[in-house]
Amino acid sequence: MSDLVVFTVIGVLAGATARLWYSGREPMQVLGTMLVGVVGAVLAGMISWAEWSAVDGRLEPGALLTSLLGAAFALGLWACIAHGRSIPVSSTRP
Repeated sequence: MSDLVVFTVIGVLAGATARLWYSGREPMQVLGTMLVGVVGAVLAGMISWAEWSAVDGRLEPGALLTSLLGAAFALGLWACIAHGRSIPVSSTRP
């Protein structure tokens, strides 16, 4: 259970850091960015449990790294999707 709390904290910190790096007008507020980070971190952390199961309540470094990479991937993917939606597509009319 404490692992989920750690993964959530990693996601919140990753989301806050991403918001600081991408300052300016963004379609999503800071809490939304943090939520995307949390979702990525928790999903990646849960996937990592299959590979690095906790021994005696100890959290493995591989699980922490996977959680951080999952949060970064989710935030990067969300940024690409949001940027792709903001680019106007020119239509070719005859």
